[in-house]
Amino acid sequence: PNPAKNNATVVLDQFSDKQVEVNLINILGAKVNQLFSGVPVNYQEIPVDLRAFDKGIYFVQVISDGDVIVTDKLLIE
Repeated sequence: PNPAKNNATVVLDQFSDKQVEVNLINILGAKVNQLFSGVPVNYQEIPVDLRAFDKGIYFVQVISDGDVIVTDKLLIE
């Protein structure tokens, strides 16, 4: 869900053949948490516990080969 309160799920359905890193980025552009690193398995879902993070706007960023390939906004209530 977006906005989310306690939990969110990141689905890595299009990256099953690539080494990726998935990070949670704050509004200032700083990485606050690495959510996943590796090669996702078919339609892999990554649960994210959001209770440790302050309310606000964050970005979920997928990086492969040093390039940012996806950035999605996440609002934590």
